[in-house]
Amino acid sequence: MKTVWLRIYRAAVFVGVVLMMNRGAPPVDPGEPQDLIGASVEDIREFFPSAVGVSSRGNNGAHYVLDAVRDRLGFVVTTSPDSDRIIGYSGPNNLLVAFGEDGKVIGISVLSSGDTPEYLEQVIENEEFMAIFNGKQWEEIDSVQQVDGVSGATLTSLAIAEGVIRRVAGKAPSLRFPKPLVMALDDTLTRKTGTHIDGVSWKRDPLGPPFQTNLVRGQRYLQFSAAWPLENGAARMVPVVFRRARMQPLM
Repeated sequence: MKTVWLRIYRAAVFVGVVLMMNRGAPPVDPGEPQDLIGASVEDIREFFPSAVGVSSRGNNGAHYVLDAVRDRLGFVVTTSPDSDRIIGYSGPNNLLVAFGEDGKVIGISVLSSGDTPEYLEQVIENEEFMAIFNGKQWEEIDSVQQVDGVSGATLTSLAIAEGVIRRVAGKAPSLRFPKPLVMALDDTLTRKTGTHIDGVSWKRDPLGPPFQTNLVRGQRYLQFSAAWPLENGAARMVPVVFRRARMQPLM
């Protein structure tokens, strides 16, 4: 019986020594996180004021946030490079997503952006939108299928939300274009009389009489138009891209 109690006593002493060593460990090096793209300790302190560093968390790429005595405060992730191909109005965004100790989102912040500054500012100033993920567990973010964008900065705001979902869930519905984008292609001929204009040559006149080929000098362009849905089920074609089509001259 004494042997059993002696073993228990030794185990308790060993555990106590280990705990004392961990508590007495030197402070975490407050250097910049190496694996969090674009994030610094100062960025993390927006959500965890006592943070001094991070440690690797696991396969999902998240990082535990640590205080000066190595206690865990929560964990964070950045959306880049997963969100790099999600373009708002004019560019992608990289965000910091912070989770508390209970695994729920406590906030998001924009680390960098290639989007239009005016639109981005509208989104950041909209506190309601910036808190749309707050209180959600990691697994719950995957279930977000629809988000109300910020009026006047719809594409930018929806791209931000889509980037968070893509980073956490590994996939994301297209919040910006929930329906397939329909495109139409047409060509046009602009008549030119100059003899030294690049790309000008003799081409068939599309407005010539039926069953008779007329030739005119001009440049040929391709026009790509997007179908913008209307309430009555019709669509308005909106030109989005013009490209000059180079062809071999007929003569």
